[in-house]
Amino acid sequence: MKIFGIVFTIIFLFTGVLFADIEEGLVAYYPFNGNANDESGHENHCVVSGATLDNDRFGNAQSAFSFDGVDDYIENKNPNDYLDLSNYSWVISSWIKTTETDYDKKIVHRFELGSGSNTNSGSYALSARSASNNNAAYFSVSVGNNETGVGVGDATLSVNISDGNWHHIVGVLDRNSSKIEIFVDGLLKSSKIITLEGDTPNSTAPFEIGRKYIVWGSPHGYFLGLIDDIRIYNRLLSESEIKQLYNEGIQDCVVNDDDNDGVPDQWDECKNTPQNSWVNKKGCHNTDLRYTEEDMLDIVNYLLKWDTNKDKQIGLIEAIHILKDTAILNNEPQ
Repeated sequence: MKIFGIVFTIIFLFTGVLFADIEEGLVAYYPFNGNANDESGHENHCVVSGATLDNDRFGNAQSAFSFDGVDDYIENKNPNDYLDLSNYSWVISSWIKTTETDYDKKIVHRFELGSGSNTNSGSYALSARSASNNNAAYFSVSVGNNETGVGVGDATLSVNISDGNWHHIVGVLDRNSSKIEIFVDGLLKSSKIITLEGDTPNSTAPFEIGRKYIVWGSPHGYFLGLIDDIRIYNRLLSESEIKQLYNEGIQDCVVNDDDNDGVPDQWDECKNTPQNSWVNKKGCHNTDLRYTEEDMLDIVNYLLKWDTNKDKQIGLIEAIHILKDTAILNNEPQ
């Protein structure tokens, strides 16, 4: 077997294990694969009202929902206890694509305020706000009788989520540290220390996607654009796990290798390499190159040294560095 192919396989084994752990604590998952069902196994399925299926960020048909900004929304009127986060730290993650510049459009919303039970610290909202409000992305929670939030301004932090491109938005509530955070495209952009007050009753509010529901008036804050891959966790995610969500789907890409020499076709300069031959990084046959079992163990140990943040995981960026600098690339004949 070719060393390049072995290295490539080992890297993707690492990233495969990495992604397997991301399901822990997942209480709701809406991939929008042709419907608005909850695929976490907790059966908080939603009903679609007006929103239509569209292409997702990978170009897959009927794999995201489009909202018209007028009256489209998706709703679960009576979510079960898995969406009651009042006693947990939590994370809400979503992909969006919008050109909306109007104020306060809701991505995910479940808020108890205004229902006569304003002490619920289990309410949450993930929003897209206008540039003039200086909060292009916004995450808010209820704290006692008031709402507080943290936002990302496209003017101050060069984050513009209304540019017509796909963006990954994540809101975090850390109860242990009394802190809320917001991430955009895998990076922490803003955080805020808060005071959580009051008791934590079960919320009776519906779970909304694409609009804001309130009990004292008409729903509003209708989202304009595309929403996809909503995930809700009842645990904290590390920054590396949030980056994993941002990079989700990359490990599923198709890499063609027509001559089966371990070098993807787009990098292969020798298209018809003989079977069972050793190749360099260009995919060309090298009769002088041999690797023993000891060599292979050295390569595995070398890969492990690229765990730069010492989290015992090989992330996407680390994997890219490995592909560039691993032994076969450094031993190419001159």
